[in-house]
Amino acid sequence: MKRLIPILATSIAVFLPFVTASASPLFAGGNHAFEDHSSENHSNETLTAIVLSGANLTSTNLKESLLVDALMDSAILFEANLAGADLTGADLGDAVMTQANAKGARFVDAFMVGVDLSGANLGESDFTGADLRFASLTKVNAREAYFTGAEMAGVDLAEANLAKADFEAADLTGAIIADAKLKEAVFRDAVLEGAVFAGANLEKSDFSGADLTGAFVTDAKLKQADFRGAVLVGATLIGTDVEDADFTGAVLLGADVSGLTAVAEQDFRDAQWNDDTRLHPDMNTSIMIYVPEPSGTLSLVFGVAVLRILGRSRAQG
Repeated sequence: MKRLIPILATSIAVFLPFVTASASPLFAGGNHAFEDHSSENHSNETLTAIVLSGANLTSTNLKESLLVDALMDSAILFEANLAGADLTGADLGDAVMTQANAKGARFVDAFMVGVDLSGANLGESDFTGADLRFASLTKVNAREAYFTGAEMAGVDLAEANLAKADFEAADLTGAIIADAKLKEAVFRDAVLEGAVFAGANLEKSDFSGADLTGAFVTDAKLKQADFRGAVLVGATLIGTDVEDADFTGAVLLGADVSGLTAVAEQDFRDAQWNDDTRLHPDMNTSIMIYVPEPSGTLSLVFGVAVLRILGRSRAQG
């Protein structure tokens, strides 16, 4: 027995560090910037305010981890598992998150300017109030995701699946939304100035009260879409199916809607147009509102602002 005690003690001494390492999180807070933690398992860990700037987190498992206020700018999260993780207030600026799984994750108020989420799974994720300016979300699956009030100017959503996603009051100025699936998506009161919707499926989507000034909508599907009170000043809609869509009270000053298909005159009741508006021949101007060119000190910008307010009040009514 006495001869076995030293052997047993030696075995415990050798094995104990491995037990300790596996039982406690590797990220014990602190600064881990530019470190390589690829393919590691850190699921269900509390990593609040951790510093992972520029870190390599390729294929790392962070499922359901708490990453609130984490610094992860320029980090590499290629094929990382962030499903159910909480990244509220995190800094992910310029991070590479291509093909990551972030289903059901929280990115509320996160800073994500220039982030690359191409091909990522973002289904049911929450980006409320997040800053996603100039981010790439091409080919993402973001069904039923929330982007309420998010800053998304210059974002690229080409070929993304955004069915039933919520963009209410979000700013998507200059966004590229080509060939995207947006059936039943919500853009209520969103800013979409200069956005491009080429080939997008927008059936049953809600654009009521949205600002689509200068937007370009071509070969898109707008069947049963809601544009009540929307501002489409200078917008272009070409080869777009608007069957059963509702443009009641929409502002069409200077817009080109001559190339629409499946136009029904009642869908444009109280829509506002002027001499610069290119109307479809099937539109009945007798049920629309003609707006004369502003004169005197009244500027066009002021006039559009007034019409926007009137349009939204009609939509709410």
